Amino acid sequence: MKLQRPYLGPDNTFEQNRKIRLQEIIDDYLTDDDITPEDFLTELKEVIQSNIDYYRNNMNRSSNFMKLVSSPVNYHEIVDYYKHSGR
Repeated sequence: MKLQRPYLGPDNTFEQNRKIRLQEIIDDYLTDDDITPEDFLTELKEVIQSNIDYYRNNMNRSSNFMKLVSSPVNYHEIVDYYKHSGR
């Protein structure tokens, strides 16, 4: 007997789900009497800036790591470090 999964409604694609989430967020702002359109725009800009800051920080960290792994390695310094550090 072949098992069938229960029908939970139509399967949505990632894009459809993303649009649904966006619609729900916009609905939250539109139905909140304490939020003005200016508040919405301010918060939207803050979220976008937060994304910029996050990715800029990760880019800088990744760039610094790349510089480190791309720089010449002085193996004698590494060996000396471990000899003198007791490790």
